[in-house]
Amino acid sequence: MELEKLNLEHTHQLELQQKEFEATLSSSLLTEAMKIPEIRQQISQGMKKGK
Repeated sequence: MELEKLNLEHTHQLELQQKEFEATLSSSLLTEAMKIPEIRQQISQGMKKGK
C-alpha cells in the first residue's frame, strides 16, 4: 500500500517535471524563432488576423 502511494507520488512528480520541461522548451523555441525576421513577420501577421 505504501509503495503504491510512493509510486503515485513519483509518477505525479514526473508528470509535473514533464509539463515544466515542455513549457520551457516551447518558450525557448518561440524566443529563438522570433529572432528570425521571416518567422517574426509571419507570427505578427497571424496575430493580427486572429483579432
